[in-house]
Amino acid sequence: MDRVAELMLAIHLRNMLVQKGYLGKQTGGLFTTLQIMFPEEFFDRGKAPTSGFSKAPVERFFKKKSLLMACSMAEWNPDRIPDADVRLPSLLGMFRLSKTKTVVDLPTGRTCLEETDFVRRLKAQGKTDVDLVSLKARYSEMIRKLQGQGPASLLKDTVRKEFLKQCQLHPEECTRYGFTLEGLERELKELLGDEEHVVHRVPSPVNMLTSFRADLVNDVCGGSPLFSVNYVYAIIQPMFFFEQVEEKLKKSRNPFYM
Repeated sequence: MDRVAELMLAIHLRNMLVQKGYLGKQTGGLFTTLQIMFPEEFFDRGKAPTSGFSKAPVERFFKKKSLLMACSMAEWNPDRIPDADVRLPSLLGMFRLSKTKTVVDLPTGRTCLEETDFVRRLKAQGKTDVDLVSLKARYSEMIRKLQGQGPASLLKDTVRKEFLKQCQLHPEECTRYGFTLEGLERELKELLGDEEHVVHRVPSPVNMLTSFRADLVNDVCGGSPLFSVNYVYAIIQPMFFFEQVEEKLKKSRNPFYM
């Protein structure tokens, strides 16, 4: 996709029209969907520019993989998936953040997380060191409870509370990725069952894939189905679009085009 200039230009043209008020932000269609699914590929740090539109389109590369592709390349061991291929937000992302080392920044003496690629991407989205340390603490506690023994009802209640809290803090992201309370309940029942106690879960690639099943479902038919995108159609459609634009400019004998 990064070899097709028309696609990049079409997305930036759409953004310019939105920012200038000629199009609504929630206007549907292919270009809107692609911008939502690939913000970091189209824009610097994933943020759509609000000015300087003629300088915005630069040579960028599509490196974002679907989770299924990333798992396949990692031989179906989630631990081997590079930070750059972990989605934000996701259950795998939550697990990865919980395993990030906590370090001390020598100049300030403040506690922060190790500067991994994953942490840098979160900071680019506006997260601070304080935010990330707090998130790691909460996620680590949740995962510890899920992997340990205890009443299933207590574990489910812990996950529900954190899920609702994140949905309140990041409503647009939860909507974008298709996260719903109903979907969470299905996953909790599948993972924990209806038993009063949960046996200790030994970390293994199989158990981890089971835990991240919601991410895999989202990758195929959720709110951000990267695996199901018809990339050939996504490449061809912008070409047709610009052909139509050029045809109309010819017919109108537009002086800027002629």
